[in-house]
Amino acid sequence: MSLKKIIIIRHAESQEDVDPNLKGILKDSEISITENGISEINEVASEITKIISSFKTTTIYSSISNRASETSTILKK
Repeated sequence: MSLKKIIIIRHAESQEDVDPNLKGILKDSEISITENGISEINEVASEITKIISSFKTTTIYSSISNRASETSTILKK
């Protein structure tokens, strides 16, 4: 039996985290991550790589929202 790990990550810092007023201007699915968010997820990705480096396969499940998709795309790299 192989061991499995589940790692749950919320999206990186988004435009809405910086400016809550965007919720009324942009659709929820259109909100992107910030430059700071990109830095955050790159740091997290390097830590996750250490955890999953011995795994044969990994699977990423993501929301279809822009910020979640952007976050998961960075993680895939």
